Amino acid sequence: MSASPPFFTPQRLNVHTQRALLSLLKIACAALIAVLCAHAPTYAQQAGGGGNSGGGKPAGTLGANQARGQLAARREITLSSEINGRIDRLPLVEGARFKRGDELVHFDCALYDAQRAGAEAGVRGAQATLEANRRLAAMKSIGQLEVSQAEAAIAKARADLRVAQIMADRCSVRAPFDGQIATIKAKEGETLNSSQALLEIVEDHALEIKLIVPSAWLTWLNRGESFKFRIDETGGEFVGRVTMIGARVDPGSQSIQLTGEMVSQPFPPHEGNERRLAPGMSGTATMRIGAATAAPKP
Repeated sequence: MSASPPFFTPQRLNVHTQRALLSLLKIACAALIAVLCAHAPTYAQQAGGGGNSGGGKPAGTLGANQARGQLAARREITLSSEINGRIDRLPLVEGARFKRGDELVHFDCALYDAQRAGAEAGVRGAQATLEANRRLAAMKSIGQLEVSQAEAAIAKARADLRVAQIMADRCSVRAPFDGQIATIKAKEGETLNSSQALLEIVEDHALEIKLIVPSAWLTWLNRGESFKFRIDETGGEFVGRVTMIGARVDPGSQSIQLTGEMVSQPFPPHEGNERRLAPGMSGTATMRIGAATAAPKP
C-alpha cells in the first residue's frame, strides 16, 4: 500500500493562501464602505456648498431677509376649439405678441355660414306667416290659436338663428387679453374636434412674483411689505410689494408662499431687448433692511 502524500504540498499551500487573501480583501472592502457611509453627509455638504435652501441655491448665499422667487404671468390659459372643423388660418407664430380682440385662429366656416343663412331664411318665413295669420284673424277667418302658433314659430326661428350665429362666430378665435403666444398646439389645415387644444397664451405684460419664504417671517411680514428683486437672467433689479400671503404653511419645509407685484421698472434697462422680462425668470428677493430681525409683533 503506497504512503499518503503530505498535507502541506505546494499546490495545497497555494489554495490556502488564495483563500486567506480573498477573506482579507472582503474585510477591507466592508470597512471602507462603512467609513464612506459614515461620512456621506459631510461629503455631500462639501460638494453642495453646505446644503440647499429655497430655489435650489446654497443656503450660504441667502441672507436672513432674502428668499428665492420666480416671475409668473397673472393669466396663462389654453385656448381650445369650440367647434368641429378644419383650421383655415393660423396668422401668428410662437412668441408673437397680440392685442385683445386680435384673431389668433380661423376655421373654415362654410358649413356654419350656410347654417346661419338657413336660419335667417327660417326667421323671414316665420315672420311672413305671423303677419298673414294676424290679418286673417282680424277678418275672423282664423282663430287666435293659429296666431299664437305663428308667434311661437317665429320665436323658435329666432332662437335657431341665434344658435347658428354663435356657431359661425366661433369660427374665429380671438384674444381675450393683450399677451403673447407661448405654444401652438395645432397646425394650419388640421381638422379638429370640439375641445381640442389650439394655443397656450400668457399675459406677459402684467407679471407677478411668487416667493417661498420661511413661515417664521409671519411674525413681522404683512401685506404691502416692500422688497427688492434681482433677476438672475438679466441682472436687473426692481422694487416689489407683497400683495398676498398664502393661506397655508407647508409643514415639511416650514415655508409659505407670497405673491408680489412690481412697483418699479427693472434697473438697469436692457436697451434693444424687446422681451426684457418673461414668465419663469428666477431671482432673489431682499426684504426691507432690518425686517428679518424685527421684534415679533404682540
